[in-house]
Amino acid sequence: MPRQNLCPNPAAGANNTGYGGGSTPTRVTGLSGFPVTTGVQYTSGTFQVTPLGVVAPGQVVTASVYARAVSLDIGNTLYLYFDRSAGADVTTANAAFSLSAGVVTRLSVTGTAPALAVGAYLVMDGTNAGVAAIDVTACLYEVAGALDTYFDGGSPGATWDGAEHNSTSTLADTEVTGTAAAVLGGLTAAAVGTVTTLGTAVASLGGLTGTALGSAFAVGTAAANLGGLTATAVGGGFPIIAGSTATVGARRTSTPTIAGG
Repeated sequence: MPRQNLCPNPAAGANNTGYGGGSTPTRVTGLSGFPVTTGVQYTSGTFQVTPLGVVAPGQVVTASVYARAVSLDIGNTLYLYFDRSAGADVTTANAAFSLSAGVVTRLSVTGTAPALAVGAYLVMDGTNAGVAAIDVTACLYEVAGALDTYFDGGSPGATWDGAEHNSTSTLADTEVTGTAAAVLGGLTAAAVGTVTTLGTAVASLGGLTGTALGSAFAVGTAAANLGGLTATAVGGGFPIIAGSTATVGARRTSTPTIAGG
């Protein structure tokens, strides 16, 4: 089935819209070690917030983000928060995390959207970006019970559902199509996947059997038969005919003298 990333600005590809928390981060480019090369960097504040994605009550949501503390080991708690149509935002799940200095780490948490839920976002709490700058990018919010690989509209096989970099994105179903392609050529999937069987099909086009194509000796036989000759004749097993000037196919152009006669 197709997958959908519900984060509307997963990697700050064009701007830092939706990223906030204890401070407004700076959009950065040229990131290395992450699934993408763009993101945001926090240099102040003690908590970080990712963009709000649309969800519905009762949905099981798995949310993740990649982060890196630039210079110091830090960590605390990752929360999955839900925005609601009435009342204050609430969290239904959290997970402890730690970041080692200079190491890209993926953080994730899974929770169920409560009644009146209309959106979801992540909060990295207890991380003092003023002490150690923090890079954040590659957000994935997915209606799923388990964490899966990151993607956005710029990933292979995926598209943006709206504005490039500023919308949700969909990853097409990766169904295997080798069998269908083989059938278009009149061959079975097994034939395409097996050299020997494919050889049989190709050989049959010329009226030869798979064995004939697969065996040098048998191919010689088939080729010889086209000229009315036996495989033995083609292989060089002609009778010895003294004085003959042409022995192909046991034909001769002069009166033969049989050796030993």
